[in-house]
Amino acid sequence: MQVVEEIYDAAQAFAWGMRRGQIAFMIHTGSRGVGQHVGTKWIDRARHRWPVGVRHPDAGIFALHGDDAAAYVAAVHTAANYAFLNRLLLLAKGLGNPDWLSSASHGAGRALRRFDVTHRDPSALGLDGVECITLRPERLVEEAPAAYKPIAPVVDIQVEAGVGARVARLRPLLTFKG
Repeated sequence: MQVVEEIYDAAQAFAWGMRRGQIAFMIHTGSRGVGQHVGTKWIDRARHRWPVGVRHPDAGIFALHGDDAAAYVAAVHTAANYAFLNRLLLLAKGLGNPDWLSSASHGAGRALRRFDVTHRDPSALGLDGVECITLRPERLVEEAPAAYKPIAPVVDIQVEAGVGARVARLRPLLTFKG
């Protein structure tokens, strides 16, 4: 849960129904391994259904057939739709720059691996003023702001390159880490 702290593009913010001081909800746009989970699940299913006594392919690539193939494609589409919608709803406006394939970065990436951040002093992780609720204590520090690179330089470069435009800046108030 975040608060709209600053509006940069009043017309676009109005069109999106945003106003300063408004509460907004954002879902983390990283997959936390959704694609890997889908791939692993279907590789395991294909391996399990491989005919007994037939040698596994050297490349480790197993074919899916019939209902399994259709279910795999549906799972991949679901994962892609999740990623697409989350990125579509980020509080920035894409400019459809063909030089960048009408695409933009949705984040700055991690500064620290999950393992490394768990060994840091929690008071130095950028969680001051943010209430965190978690089902697994290690998530509190794994996804802390200090675990990620600063987003401002990434946004600045994309704005300068004509990839996107700022609409608003949000500040986290409450996070839930599953």
